[in-house]
Amino acid sequence: MKHLKTFKLSLVAMLFLFFSCEKSEMNEIEFLLNHSYTESYTINEAHIQHLPQALHNYLEAVQLVGKNNSNSIKLNYYGNFKLNEKANWASMVAVTYVTNEPLSRNWIGEIDSPMGKMTGLDYYYNGVGKLDIRIAPSIPFMFSDGYELSVSELIAFLGELVYNPSACLNNNIQWEEVSDYAVKATLEDAGLCVSGIFYFDENYLITRFESNDRYFGDTKEQLPWIVYVDNYKVFSEIKIPTTFRAVWIKPEGEYEYINATITGLLFDVKNL
Repeated sequence: MKHLKTFKLSLVAMLFLFFSCEKSEMNEIEFLLNHSYTESYTINEAHIQHLPQALHNYLEAVQLVGKNNSNSIKLNYYGNFKLNEKANWASMVAVTYVTNEPLSRNWIGEIDSPMGKMTGLDYYYNGVGKLDIRIAPSIPFMFSDGYELSVSELIAFLGELVYNPSACLNNNIQWEEVSDYAVKATLEDAGLCVSGIFYFDENYLITRFESNDRYFGDTKEQLPWIVYVDNYKVFSEIKIPTTFRAVWIKPEGEYEYINATITGLLFDVKNL
């Protein structure tokens, strides 16, 4: 089943390449993966000793020390997604590509909506974010870009550091101790600046990420956004959480719009 879902996502990516009028973004993702680069080195205590103690402990807990750094990841998962607050849950299968240098994040997914199968492209690179959702996938359904979306996409990159812990050493990220079990991360890229707080359990594994900087949907309203992660397992000798769910904190209560399970994680990928 895992291999079937991975193969299915490859088909989704190819459909986007063939049908989407935004082929340039897909080609750019391929380019970013092919040309992402950072000097390869083995991470040791000297690389993490300047970090807040809780983050230092986390990087040791996930077994990063003694491993090579990674500049890109491919993350496969499946789960449930809501297109809006009033919608029912719809099944989803997705893949996310992230590069650390240059910094980019790109999500490709397929959602079984009541209107039929939808494909989506969530894109961030060099200060520019775009969201393109289509039915079939050739029929445009939703498109969004601009400053607010770009900020939101950069926050998503920050929240997904749990899937590539060596990216915590990115020079664009500044770390600040909040408490014995919490650290604040501030990330700057292409003129944008976002921040959020990572919380740890007693074993110094991350349990959630919170930010107040993300914009809700197409609005200019910033609401608290929380990603909960759990069920750590080992991928390529690194511990990562294999389940997550994301929620908005609205005045009337929580709005959970995605929950998913990780099926695969590859480091230093070069192709879609």
